[in-house]
Amino acid sequence: MRAVLLHTAVLCLSLAVATGSPGSSPAEASDTIQIVDDLGRTLTLSAPATRIVSLIPAATEILFEIGGGAQVVGRTQYGTHPPEALAVPDVGAGIRPSAEVILAREPDAVVLFAGPDNRAAVAEFARLGIPTLALHHNSLEDL
Repeated sequence: MRAVLLHTAVLCLSLAVATGSPGSSPAEASDTIQIVDDLGRTLTLSAPATRIVSLIPAATEILFEIGGGAQVVGRTQYGTHPPEALAVPDVGAGIRPSAEVILAREPDAVVLFAGPDNRAAVAEFARLGIPTLALHHNSLEDL
C-alpha cells in the first residue's frame, strides 16, 4: 500500500509539474492538486511545481523516471540514481535537513521522509510557506 502511495504522490507532484508550461501563471494551471501525505497533512499546489527538492532517494529516482527530472533542483546525498541526478545539487542527508540549504534552492515543493527526525523540518517548512510532502518508506514493501 505504501508503495502505491509513494508512486502516486510523486506522480501527482510530477503531473502538477507537467501541466504547466514555463512562464505560465497560476491562473493558467489546469486544476489545483491536493495530496494527503503520511502525516495526514494536505499538500496543495495551486500552480505547477517547477522547483522540487527531493530528500527521498526513491522519490528522486521516480521523478526522473516519469520525466520530472528537470524540475528537481535539490536532492539528498544518497539520491544518486539515475546518473543524471548527480547533476542536481546535493542538499545533505535528508534527515534533519538544513532549512537554509533547502531555501537556497528556492523550492516550490519539498519531498521528505515522514519520520520523527524530520518533524521539526516539516514544521519549519510550513512556517516558511514551503509546500512539503512527507512520506514513509520504512520497509521493502513500502518501496
